[in-house]
Order: sequence, then structure tokens, then C-alpha cells
Amino acid sequence: MNYSNYSVTDFVMDEGFQQWVKNPNAASHAHCENWLTNNPEKREVAEEARLLILAVDFRKIPPAQINQELLWQNIQAKLQEPLQPENTDSITRLAWNSIFYHWRKVAAVLAGLVVLGSVTYYLIQLGKVVTYTTNYGANQVITLPDGSVVRLNANSTLKYNTEWKENKAREVWLEGEAFFSVVKKPVVANRRSQPPSSRFIVHTRDLNIEVLGTEFDVNNRRGITRVVLKSGKVSLHCNDQDGVADVVMQPADLVDYSEANRQLTKRRVNPEQYASWVNKKLIFNETPLSEIAQLLVDTYGLTVVFGNEKLAKRKFTGSVASDNISLLLTAIGQSFNVKITQNANQILISNQ
Repeated sequence: MNYSNYSVTDFVMDEGFQQWVKNPNAASHAHCENWLTNNPEKREVAEEARLLILAVDFRKIPPAQINQELLWQNIQAKLQEPLQPENTDSITRLAWNSIFYHWRKVAAVLAGLVVLGSVTYYLIQLGKVVTYTTNYGANQVITLPDGSVVRLNANSTLKYNTEWKENKAREVWLEGEAFFSVVKKPVVANRRSQPPSSRFIVHTRDLNIEVLGTEFDVNNRRGITRVVLKSGKVSLHCNDQDGVADVVMQPADLVDYSEANRQLTKRRVNPEQYASWVNKKLIFNETPLSEIAQLLVDTYGLTVVFGNEKLAKRKFTGSVASDNISLLLTAIGQSFNVKITQNANQILISNQ
């Protein structure tokens, strides 16, 4: 297993790593210690994941039965229990006077995993989970078991269980950005409510996006979840239910959810602009250069530096091929008469 790009969440979700933490043996211990010796930068991340796995009893509880408030109370109670000295076969030998520092970091990680992590872990425990991950500058077309199509944008991850059953909703988990073309399953006539299998749900860290048959774009990055509806009808349910009402979207609606202020905002837009990457185009309409810079970071792994704040606020209108970033930079330079310098993966935009 290649753990080089793993985060704390990835380690926690990895079945092989869980098995090693809970039921280690001489061979697995030697293998992990050898890997950590060769990858010392991952030792602290792996240790936090190990402590998290030992702290929480991830049981196979159906998502509908998960009591989020009770789960968090149990986690807090567990974190307050007195710590015992670690076994000599542990990943790393923590100094006793630093153990509370690690527990505090584990608690912070848990806060983000309580809902998405616990449900996703249950999904993974069922087996036959497929994961798609795209690199910077690349995207992938994925056909789901029901025939729905997902276009996964660069630097993104999609997970789902391949065993979709007729009596259960179709569910996927997204980190990053994707465009969904969902197949509408027929609703049985003379039924007061739709069958569970007709529901299609996209889970992000902050939102559950429920549809019947539609096309929409979801972008989940940096504490902001953005949903743009092209056609059909979408219902948004916030995972943090405290004071945030559900939102029903109509075509051409854009809804942003901010993790920082726990608010949903809705406005009318041109959906083609936000899903243009699906057709290998980038369309901008009075778009601040700061937003374009963030797109270059998220999609292409580039770093953009502005010579001053005024440049970042200037707005650009135009369209270029998504695989021709050099042309985009040239267009920006000519439009605003600014100097653009690129050194490896860093771009500097400054006045002439």
C-alpha cells in the first residue's frame, strides 16, 4: 500500500492500517516501522490516526441510526479518560509529557470526521468500495452502477459502494469537484412516497445533496461547498442542523455553504460557466483574478502570487481551453497590461 499521500483521515479509513493498529503482529510491525523509517514526515500523521482508531469504537451502525450528538459525547468522554503507557510495539514512542498534545490534535480531527467519517467508514466496512482519485490537470469520466455519469475534475476523490440495492438510496462521497448526470429511476405509480432506490445522494463534508434525476456541479474545497444546478431539482440538507434550513434548488441556482459562518447563500447564475470544465473549457464572466488564481491552485497545482491586492480584485472576462493555461495567462497579461512571470509551479502577476 502506498501511504505517501495519506492524510490522517486516509489512514483512519484504510482497512489494512486499522487491522495493523488493532491486531498487530511481528511481520506487520516490521513492515510499518520500515515504511515510517523511510518516510519520517508521515510518522506524526500515522500516530494521530493510530490514536484516533484506538480512541473510537467504529461499529457497523447503519447511517440512519447514527446519533451524531451522542457519538460526539462519547468521543469527548473517551478523550477525558486517563491515558495508559503505550505498548512497546507502538508506531512511535511518545514522550509522556507530549501525549496530551497529540490527543488535542486527534480531537480536532474527530470534529471533522464525526458525520462524514463515521458514515463513510460504515460504507467501507460493507466492502466492495471503489475509489477514484484524479491528479492535478486531469479529469475522469465515471459510470456508476445505475448508469449515472460522474465527471470528476482534477485533484478530486469520489467513493461509492458498488453494491447498490433496490431498497436503498444511491449514495456517493465527494471531495473536490464533480459534475453529475443522474439517471432518474421510475417512481412506482399510486405510491404516496418515492421508493428509497429512486433517491440519489451526494455526501460532502458539509452538505447532503439529494436528487431524483438531474445535472449539477459540486465543488467542495477550502471550507466552502458550492452546488450549481443545470437541470432538474435538488434538495440540500446541511450536516450541521443547528439553525440551517434545507434548501430546494431550481435550474440556474447557485448555492454556497460556508463552514466558517454556517450559512447558505443562493443566487442565480449561468450554469454553463461553472461546468465549462466538463467540455474542456474555462469560461470567465467578470471573474476576479483572485478566483482564477484559486482555480489554478485547485485544478493545476499552481501557486499564484499578486504584486498587490488591487491586481487580485481586477475582473476578467473570456474563454480558453482548459488544457492551455499559457494562453489564459497571456490573455490576462494583455487585458490588464500586467507582467506575468512563471517559475516552475509559481506564477507572479505584477504591474509592468
